[in-house]
Amino acid sequence: MTFVAEIQRLRGRAKEQQKTIDELRTQRRHWLGAQFPDSGHVDPAAHTELRSANERLTTEKAGLITSINELRRSITALEHDLLAAREALAQELAEPTGATLTLTAPDQID
Repeated sequence: MTFVAEIQRLRGRAKEQQKTIDELRTQRRHWLGAQFPDSGHVDPAAHTELRSANERLTTEKAGLITSINELRRSITALEHDLLAAREALAQELAEPTGATLTLTAPDQID
């Protein structure tokens, strides 16, 4: 087989494969279209229900974000208080004042 004949054979094969690809794309579009029986129609009741659910969830999300932000502020304040208490305790333990600090487990308290 000559070089020119081989090129012609490969061009013919490429055209056949392109035709097969085009046919498969057409079949895919038909099959996907069959999955949605009336894609141009929107059920008003379902649409209203979805819009209502979306608004409710959006409002709920805003409330949750506000709660999260408030909790984060509380955590920050508590961490600041804890740090101050630790520093005060460390300072108290470092200064010899003559007073002693005794810790008792809760189950040993009368």
